[in-house]
Amino acid sequence: MAPCGYGAFVVHPPVLVGLASAVEPMPVPAELKLPAVLIAGVAGSFGVTALARRRILDHRCETLADADAHGGDSVASAAAA
Repeated sequence: MAPCGYGAFVVHPPVLVGLASAVEPMPVPAELKLPAVLIAGVAGSFGVTALARRRILDHRCETLADADAHGGDSVASAAAA
């Protein structure tokens, strides 16, 4: 959870505004909308950040973990050399 903390901080405003805009026209009391938006906002912010880290930022990890990326050697042996 910690690696995604700053990303969730950056991403949470549009996520919360989008969720609040989506539930605003619903005929549900505000006392029920608030917890729903908060829970979905936290989960959505961390989810979007984790997805972005996996798809955009950590794309290099797949090739580094692949043994063929180091000429047939494992990552540990390539790092030790």
